[in-house]
Amino acid sequence: MHLPQAQKDGFRWNLNTIVSVGGFIITLAAIAIGYGQFFERAKYVETRVEALESQVRKIDTMDYRLTAAEASGVTVARSLDQLRDAVSQQSGDLKVVKEILQRLESQSKAAVFDLGRAPAIARASSE
Repeated sequence: MHLPQAQKDGFRWNLNTIVSVGGFIITLAAIAIGYGQFFERAKYVETRVEALESQVRKIDTMDYRLTAAEASGVTVARSLDQLRDAVSQQSGDLKVVKEILQRLESQSKAAVFDLGRAPAIARASSE
């Protein structure tokens, strides 16, 4: 292989060289355009990712709030069950107190009518 020699009448352009240099320039231009479009698309994707992250944060916040509300609901339900049990127990206690008061009232009425007689224990022992 030998180097091109300068000719006496000036430099001549070879068609093969022109096509190669043109192809190289077009390739560089295509790379530059692709590079620009790539970074433009990357900025767009980054903006979309930031928007999605914002939405995910909102969803996480709502999830946390929902979990807290559910925990609160469970606590309220447990408290209502305890209150229901306490009211039920007090209802039973009130029935017992009512029965005791009725017995005391019937005994006091009987005692009022038997004022002239001896108490029932004394009568039973004398008979």
